[in-house]
Amino acid sequence: MNASPVNLFNAESHYRRLKKSYQALTPEEQEFVKSQQLDASHSTTYWQKFFQRLIVLDVVGSDLRRIYRHLRFWSLILFVVSLFVFFGSRYSPIIWGLLAVFLFSCYRFGSCNRKDVDNNIRTGLVKVFQVLALETRYIKLKLDVRPLEKRAVTAKEQDGKNTKLEFYQVPLVQLSAKLKDGNTLNVRVHDVICKRERKQISRSGKRKTKVKYKGRRLIRVDLGLNPQRYVRRDGKLAPGCKIVTLDGEQKVVAQFKLKFEGQFKYLDAENILKTVAKAYQQTKVVNRGKAA
Repeated sequence: MNASPVNLFNAESHYRRLKKSYQALTPEEQEFVKSQQLDASHSTTYWQKFFQRLIVLDVVGSDLRRIYRHLRFWSLILFVVSLFVFFGSRYSPIIWGLLAVFLFSCYRFGSCNRKDVDNNIRTGLVKVFQVLALETRYIKLKLDVRPLEKRAVTAKEQDGKNTKLEFYQVPLVQLSAKLKDGNTLNVRVHDVICKRERKQISRSGKRKTKVKYKGRRLIRVDLGLNPQRYVRRDGKLAPGCKIVTLDGEQKVVAQFKLKFEGQFKYLDAENILKTVAKAYQQTKVVNRGKAA
């Protein structure tokens, strides 16, 4: 998407492009980029265009962050070296010049970082919305893609004398839509992350703290059935599926669970769509006419 690769000499022109792309977002979209949280209802066409605009921000921003990160690192190294080599000499302005470059690169890196949205979630959602666009016109979407350090610890445990466990509830995605066949679709992707801190003492007597992350993901699909067209299928339901009746409405609930290592797992569109398909497989069509 870039007209030319980002390098140290054209970084500022690409930064202006990033800023222009950000300013082209609506106030609601800009707030999402800042807070990493979103709760809105729009047409599928709008959502697809919105994710395309986020892709532009991500592509340009990722390259800029890499450039400014390197500039920050090397300017700091050279600044420290120049303190010993040039301090008190006629070349001392070089010291202050390197300090200015370091502060400038820190500011630019932070500015680019604040315009970033985790592409692990965005990429998966793009594929899901491409499929849903064929089945519905409007989707209500709730996103919470904040990093783990910005979330509150929901529970703590002590596993032995030197091991501490912290748990985080991470409701990533919730979406709902009225489908063309008259069914209502609700999809929820929820993670539970466990942070494990273990203190160790090496043979030399040094204290070390090892941190590991493990997670569990639940993908839940609630499919509200249009009674004029769908009913529960005959026979036993598939594992992980059940029928729930609420206020006279029959719903098929299908779930998919997985475990992963690390703070985050890529939002796999395939697993979401397979869970939706699994919910449909628990039904049968009673009327092949038009949906109500």
